[in-house]
Amino acid sequence: MDFELSYTEAQERFREEVRNWLEEHVPASMKLLGGRVDAAVEQDAILLRKKLADEGWLASTREQAPILLEEMRRYGLDWLIKDNLVGLDVALDTLGSDEQKKDLRPALGRGSAIIWRQVREPNSFLDPSAIGVDARKDGDDYILNGQDPFVGSGERPHFLWTLAVMDRTAPAHTALAAFLVPAGLDGTGFQRIDAPPPRRAHKVLFDEVSVPAKYLVGSDADGWGIADAVDRADPFPDVPYDGEKHVAHLIEWSKRMTRDGVRITEEPYYAQILVEVYLDTLIIRLMRQRNQWMAASGKGLTYEQAQLALREKQAAVKFSRVARDIMGPYAQLSAEDPLSPFNGEFDTQQKIGLAQQNPNPGPEVQAGAIARALGLGKKKDDDRSPPSPAPQRSGPTESGFNLGWDLLDDEDEEAADVTPGR
Repeated sequence: MDFELSYTEAQERFREEVRNWLEEHVPASMKLLGGRVDAAVEQDAILLRKKLADEGWLASTREQAPILLEEMRRYGLDWLIKDNLVGLDVALDTLGSDEQKKDLRPALGRGSAIIWRQVREPNSFLDPSAIGVDARKDGDDYILNGQDPFVGSGERPHFLWTLAVMDRTAPAHTALAAFLVPAGLDGTGFQRIDAPPPRRAHKVLFDEVSVPAKYLVGSDADGWGIADAVDRADPFPDVPYDGEKHVAHLIEWSKRMTRDGVRITEEPYYAQILVEVYLDTLIIRLMRQRNQWMAASGKGLTYEQAQLALREKQAAVKFSRVARDIMGPYAQLSAEDPLSPFNGEFDTQQKIGLAQQNPNPGPEVQAGAIARALGLGKKKDDDRSPPSPAPQRSGPTESGFNLGWDLLDDEDEEAADVTPGR
C-alpha cells in the first residue's frame, strides 16, 4: 500500500508565496535560531507573529496549514504557529457562549492572541490533586487562587488557558472548570522558570483573582470534558511528525560523513539503526492518518490519541540515542558552536525529548489513558470514567509530506571523514 502523501497544485503555489514572504520578512536575527529563543530576539518573534496574523496565515485553511508549518520549520520557527492553536476553537465552537464566540473566537481564529497553558501531559488522566489552582463562585464572578506552571511563547500572554478545581471532594470528571483568563487581571503574578526551548515557562500565581463569568468556558463542571476536547483536537492533522525532519537531517549528515574511510550509511550497524528510526516516522505518520480519517468520518477517538502521543515520546528517546551513536559529540553541540550540524538541531531535540518523558517510576500516563479507554482494570464504581468522545474536526485534505530521502543512495559527492581523532 502507498501511504506517501502528496501536495496539490494550489498548495505548491501557496508554498512558493509563503517561502518568498518569509525570505523577505524573517529578520536575520531569527534565521539561525535552530529552535532556540534568545531574549535578544524575543521582540522580533512577537513582531513576526503579528505580521503573520495580519496576513491571515495564523488562521490558515486545512490545505494551507501544513505548508505554512513546514516553511516556518525551515527557520526553526514552527513554534510561533503551533503554540497558539491548542484546540480552543473546538471548545469555544461547541461549548462557548454566544458572547465568547463573538468576542473571543475572532481573536483565536486570526491567531493574534498569545495563549499560555498549564503544563501537563497530553492525553493523561486529569487528577484534580495535581492541579494547583482553585476556583470558587463569587456572585457573577469566579475567584481563582493558587499557582501552576504555564508554558507558551513571549514574556506575557493575552490569555491563560486555565483548569481550576471547583470542588476537591467531587468526582474528578465534575470537579474542574475551564477558564480563558485575561493575563492582566489584578492579583495575577508571573515567575520565570527553566524550560526546554523554544517555549518559555513561567509559574503563574493567582491571588484572589476575580474572573468575570464570561471567561468561563461551558459550565463550571465542564472542565474535564473541555480539556479532553482540546487534547483530542489536532490543530494540524495533516502536518508531519516533528521527528521526520530530524530523521531526514540525520540521514543527510550520515550520507556525507565517513568513519575510518567508510561512509556511515554503508556501515551495516549504522544503516540498520537509521532504517529503524526512519520506519518509526512512517508508523507515526500512518497513526496520524488513521486518527485524521477517524475524526473526519465521525468515528469517535478513544485510545488513539494517547497511543500516538506515547509512540511519539518513545520515538523521540530512541532517535536521541541513535543520533548520539552515529554522530558522537556532534549530536550534543548547541547552536552557538560553529561545528554544530544543522545549527544545533539535534541538541535541541534531545533536550525537548528528555523533558517530555515521564519523571515518575510508574507507567506512562498515556498508557494509563489507553487502559482506561479499553476498560482495562476499571472498577464498576470508578468515577474517573472519561466523558464521551469529543467533537471532531471536519474532513481530510490531500495535503501531506514527502521526506524525499533515499536512505542508502550511492552519491558521488565527496564525503567528509568523522573518524574520532581526525
